[in-house]
Amino acid sequence: MINYNNLIYLVTNIFRVFCISLFLDLFFSKENLKYSKWVQIFLLSLYYMINCSIYLLFKKPIITIIFNILLFIIITIPYKISLERRISTISALFMLGVICEGVVGRTFMWFVTDFEKVEIGTYILSNFLLYLITLMLRKKFVEKKEVFLSSSNWFCITIIPLVSSIMDIIIIFYGFDQFINVILISSLFIVNMAFFYIYSKVIKEYEVGLKNNALIQQNKAYKQQLFVIETTEKNISRIQHDYINHLIALKEIIKNNKSEELKEYFSILEEKLSVKNSFVTTGNETLDGILNYKIQTIKELGADIKL
Repeated sequence: MINYNNLIYLVTNIFRVFCISLFLDLFFSKENLKYSKWVQIFLLSLYYMINCSIYLLFKKPIITIIFNILLFIIITIPYKISLERRISTISALFMLGVICEGVVGRTFMWFVTDFEKVEIGTYILSNFLLYLITLMLRKKFVEKKEVFLSSSNWFCITIIPLVSSIMDIIIIFYGFDQFINVILISSLFIVNMAFFYIYSKVIKEYEVGLKNNALIQQNKAYKQQLFVIETTEKNISRIQHDYINHLIALKEIIKNNKSEELKEYFSILEEKLSVKNSFVTTGNETLDGILNYKIQTIKELGADIKL
């Protein structure tokens, strides 16, 4: 005869392993994986099989706790992290699991006297609570500040596990045949895992879009800088050309000892290069001279400038 309580435990433990995987990625990040993703999946699968076997064979909390701690150490092997960080994260994960189970179990005991229903309810709802806490921690520490989700969006994200928890309670206490209960509870877990997968993909695509937009803006800035450099080079070439012409003219005037013509030529150059009006005053004389000269040159070309 099938023990449906054990079957429910096996199903809920799959979701628990999923939550543990999210928790590890939260504190270690996938970038710290020193082995392939398949090694991580293999160790998580090994954790699931050993954990379920220990629980179903012995059903003694102390043995389950000891093996859980050892298995937590094993599933952190793929991550390249310091010993202190490894120990602190394992401790946090273990304590969080104990707190979730303790809170849910004690709450059930206040309202329910049937031990089997308390046990099943604790299996299921403690995992949903762990999942919700992991989501909140992910929102706080992992997701980039640029990825802003409004309160309404976060309400939609958290409402799914909350509603799933309520539905599980209804199924456990007012449900149908045990086999149908197992199917319904399994379906709710699958819905939550599928939703998180879609949510992660959407956030990732959004982050990629932000990076692409940043690159586009950066390219525009580089293009503008290139335009400024090209314009400056053209101006320098034009100045060099004018400078050479002035040198040739001065050389001819001096060669022919035309002092009056030399004075007149310098007067023309002085008038051309002098800034007649002060358009800008920044406090920096050099900068003021350059800006005022440029503005005056533009105005002489007929442009209408308003300052």
